[in-house]
Amino acid sequence: MASHYLFNQFQDLDFTNEKQGAIFTPTIQWESLNEESHLIIIGKLISSNSIDDNAVVRAFQGIWKTDKLVSIMNLKSCYYRIKFPTEDIRNDILSRGPRTFKGDWLALAALNPTYSIDDYTFLSMNI
Repeated sequence: MASHYLFNQFQDLDFTNEKQGAIFTPTIQWESLNEESHLIIIGKLISSNSIDDNAVVRAFQGIWKTDKLVSIMNLKSCYYRIKFPTEDIRNDILSRGPRTFKGDWLALAALNPTYSIDDYTFLSMNI
């Protein structure tokens, strides 16, 4: 009964490519992101192994602790949004390197709020 009702409610939706782009955008856009972009890093775990993204998040929460980390969240498999309390801490983390998780490299880049997650190339990292 409930599924029939939902089907009737959604059967007229038309997700053309144009409408999908407006609804399901891959661009990282959060409220007031431009104001906080100087505090945020995008990370990518470079691995050929299967990754438990929640384990990666927990590990780096433990490494950076609350005095150096505001939040870390998974954006998509192997990609993370990491926010720091100050620009100095963010820049310090960006300048150090390299970072690893279980033998795999964690590449970091300063957030560019105009990029989609696929625009980040991670072609180099500090060593």
